[in-house]
Amino acid sequence: MKGDFSRDTFDPSKHFSRVLMQQGRVQLDADWNEQNAILLHYLRTLAKDILGAHAGPADPGERGFEIITNKAAKCSDTINNFPTEQNRKEELNTAVRDRGDIVIGPGRYYVEGILVENDQAILYSEQLALPAENQPELDVIRNCNEGLLFYLDVWERHITHVEDADIREVALGGPDTCSRSQVVWQVKVLFSGSSFWPSSDSPSEEPLKNFNLPPLGTGRLRARTGDRDTTADQLCAVSPRSRYRGAENQLYRVEIHCGGSAHDPGGDSLATFATFKWSRENGSVTFPVVEIHETTGRLEQTVTLEHLGLDRSLGLKPGDWVEYMDERIAMSAQAGPLIKVKAINGVDLTVTLSVAADTALPCNSEPERGKNLHPFLRRWDHSGEGCINGALMLKGEAEAKNGWIDLEDGIQIWFSRKGDYRVGDYWLIPTRVVTGDVEWPDEVNAKGELIRDENQKPIPAAVGPVGPRHYYAPLCLIKPDIEPQDCRRPIGQTGMG
Repeated sequence: MKGDFSRDTFDPSKHFSRVLMQQGRVQLDADWNEQNAILLHYLRTLAKDILGAHAGPADPGERGFEIITNKAAKCSDTINNFPTEQNRKEELNTAVRDRGDIVIGPGRYYVEGILVENDQAILYSEQLALPAENQPELDVIRNCNEGLLFYLDVWERHITHVEDADIREVALGGPDTCSRSQVVWQVKVLFSGSSFWPSSDSPSEEPLKNFNLPPLGTGRLRARTGDRDTTADQLCAVSPRSRYRGAENQLYRVEIHCGGSAHDPGGDSLATFATFKWSRENGSVTFPVVEIHETTGRLEQTVTLEHLGLDRSLGLKPGDWVEYMDERIAMSAQAGPLIKVKAINGVDLTVTLSVAADTALPCNSEPERGKNLHPFLRRWDHSGEGCINGALMLKGEAEAKNGWIDLEDGIQIWFSRKGDYRVGDYWLIPTRVVTGDVEWPDEVNAKGELIRDENQKPIPAAVGPVGPRHYYAPLCLIKPDIEPQDCRRPIGQTGMG
């Protein structure tokens, strides 16, 4: 969630049941957000315990995400029974019959306790941002002669007034207030040759019983600032031994830009290794794009922005790295292109960007013209030194000094050499001036005792990414020469654990 938050305090392992507000106290965003997280965790856990890993309404007409292909018997009858306008039904039937497209039926479904809704029947080819990374084009699916497993990929997306203008109260004259978390989904396809293909797919068994798509990347990160001084007893005094040298409290965000593994010298091409970017404002500094001007043949692009920032710390300057984002990119499994700011014209709110030779801003492509994709630029705060396509090399222990990488103001991070880093995996690092330190857990053993280094200092824990967490459910299994098997479960079906 790339919002302007102070920190994220929800920890399910602490088993808090509610947040209790006290009189006369300062109100913080983290407390309110933790209360919502506690309640949401309870409701979704309860739903999963009752419904199982995935299930939908017992009424077939309300059970969503039915997969309809031209291989299914009476597919036309099924489409005609949808609560959809007649001309739309004819369009869907034509797409399935003549082009071999796939219809995703309307309705609702529960995945890991999360309510997922499809308001109207759509085609596989109509899904925004597909084909996503590692997802096939429609003609590949149509001509496939091996097993296919259609499954539902569900995650949450952070929405601000930039993506949805209705969130902002116009009577305030410009400032925004709260943001939103939105459940989004995509129907994707798994081929039988994939390493994630289930070991058992008979009609009598759960098709995803042994299918374990990871909800998060498996890479891990440590964060530190150095010595911790516990002798300071004054609330506003900054310890001279403090290693965090920033002037303000911040919420740093470290995010994977290109997926892969941590890089160590020697061996494979750099293309197989991950890169990352970071922001001291949790990636919340954004600039809505009003217009993208035509290129002039040079490696430059000029865009007109809605604004140039609230102040100097939240604005743009030449040399900054910005990520171009829009609805299509946000719904894909890829990051937006990182582009360097070359010049700024504060009078007409235009920014000149230095664009790589192989980079074209997506809104300039013909298929996207006329669509409201809500484009914007997101500022990141890493420097340009040592960048690969605008992002920093994710160095393993052998390449960085003892594995530690300097960010700024004394903050250091460490990436594990083992594990898979996925695009979008992120970690949050709160920094506090009063302690001169980061808020980060320490490594403990099985007994809960601190693990210390050779200098008897606690070792920062290696922590997996915060998100984005993905949840999966099987929808339809298709094998050659047999009727497609509906993998969805009705609520109340036995053996759902």
